[in-house]
Amino acid sequence: MLAGLALLTKGLALYLPLTMELGYLVAVCRTSLRWALPAAALAMGVAFCLGGWWWVRNRLLYGTF
Repeated sequence: MLAGLALLTKGLALYLPLTMELGYLVAVCRTSLRWALPAAALAMGVAFCLGGWWWVRNRLLYGTF
């Protein structure tokens, strides 16, 4: 949830989804895909719903982030 709020407020947070993906990739390597994939999908979905929509909107309207 904090990643989504950071995406909404800060430009530097644009790299947070990459960091989150890397963290879940490590979790997949250490545990099973069965556990890590739903957790990653939920975390990325919440982050997008809270703040990622703003970046997509800017990209569509202005052509830049």
